[in-house]
Amino acid sequence: MGTLSILDTQPRVLSDEQIAIFKALAELISDFLASWHSVGYIDVVTLLPNRQRLLKDIEVSAEGTFRLVIIDCIDMPFAYEMARSLGMLAVENLLRDMTVALQARLPMASKLYAVAVGRFAFFTPEPMALSLEGIALRLQGTQARIGPDVPLDLNIHMGDSGICDSDMTPNEILRRAVSALHEAISQGHRFTTYNDALDIRKKRDFSLLTELRQTLQGNQGLYLVFQPKISLTTGDVTGAEALIRWKHPINGEVLPGEFIPLVEKTSLMRELSAWVIDHTIAQLSDWRDRGLSLPVSINLAASDFSRPDFAEELEQKLREACLDPALLGVECLETEKMLESPAALNGLDMLKKRGFKISLDDFGSGYSNINYLRQIPLDIIKLDRSIVRHIVHEKASRIIVHNVIRLLKQLDYVVLAEGVEDLETVEIFTQPGLR
Repeated sequence: MGTLSILDTQPRVLSDEQIAIFKALAELISDFLASWHSVGYIDVVTLLPNRQRLLKDIEVSAEGTFRLVIIDCIDMPFAYEMARSLGMLAVENLLRDMTVALQARLPMASKLYAVAVGRFAFFTPEPMALSLEGIALRLQGTQARIGPDVPLDLNIHMGDSGICDSDMTPNEILRRAVSALHEAISQGHRFTTYNDALDIRKKRDFSLLTELRQTLQGNQGLYLVFQPKISLTTGDVTGAEALIRWKHPINGEVLPGEFIPLVEKTSLMRELSAWVIDHTIAQLSDWRDRGLSLPVSINLAASDFSRPDFAEELEQKLREACLDPALLGVECLETEKMLESPAALNGLDMLKKRGFKISLDDFGSGYSNINYLRQIPLDIIKLDRSIVRHIVHEKASRIIVHNVIRLLKQLDYVVLAEGVEDLETVEIFTQPGLR
């Protein structure tokens, strides 16, 4: 509120023109006050209230029970790539067009907020006037324009905070909605509602990452097991695969499937790979000193191969241990990422030129495997257990495996079958044409 005070020595009746002037002055003051109070609370691109305004409004305006919904319209990597290719002006125009499209399709969201690049939010009383599924249907097929003639289909995901009340802090409500949104994005769902079980799992994941970093620094809890590779022709052990294991001081054995996917998304992957490499080389040195020469393969991520100096560093470590690079094989995890990364493919070429054996893990588990053979410099192909485990009881599986092995042998690959655990499967693989 503000006042415009006019003082004079004598009372007078103002003319219509004077009243109009004073009203205009009052409006200027009112506009100044509104602008002053909105500083820091308006998104400068979309002109929508921003995240800080959202938190304030939740704190002072929300009554009873309500929900906060966050809408993700564009993923950040795409926005960054678009800014690099077309400039920030194109991104800003796209965000403005998104705003118009959302406001047109979401009349129930009387106040829309811009909380991040390409992310919008609104809160609504409980029960909602329209269900999340209904909102998703309204948003289906939403487009925004990059330029006058370039429409972009928006891949929209939503995160719902669940039922909230005024006892919760605004930041906690926002955290719940963001947590649900990230789950929707990671699972490919149109929308997800926050739930405590999801939150507990996410907190456990974060806790595992923190504890794993401490474990790496303290060098306690992690260890390697070696899975043998057996020749079906001679029955001899021809090599082994080093597999990492983690014995947690409280939770006991933590499966690799629990912590490896978490680590792959962080810089901790480099430290974990270095730990595996160093301990495998130490084991190879110990075996050599005891008169055993046995090749060992290790699993590495695309981010490892992408480092320009990785091949040289690995060769140097083996040289210092007086070991032949042929004794250490590398297996490619994240094959799709490998194909998308010229740097990773170049890293594999550098390893192959230095004498390292390259293996492709889980061949047969996807739809693009044949293409891998053309693009990745490979020596060894591992058949995924998903196509191996059915060959005893399914004729179709036996025919598929037989022809896949014949193709790979014609291309001069060494073929490994993963998950051979019974004599019946062994007998099938020892048949002519499969050995």
